[in-house]
Amino acid sequence: MCEHMESCEFYRARDNSKIRQLLKEAYCEGDLYEVCRRKKFEEDKGCIALAELGPNGFSMEDQKRIY
Repeated sequence: MCEHMESCEFYRARDNSKIRQLLKEAYCEGDLYEVCRRKKFEEDKGCIALAELGPNGFSMEDQKRIY
């Protein structure tokens, strides 16, 4: 499990779409938390990840890669 889950905007979002649930299960609660692009963004940029950035690096708005 990801140690950033409780403070992560992606994890806490009220949108319970199927894609968001699958990403939460795989990244936030599953084995992929170590490769989370939100976590990497925050480490690289030194600031909080964009709200629309999914843990896979794609925008939750239009499914385009943003990081």
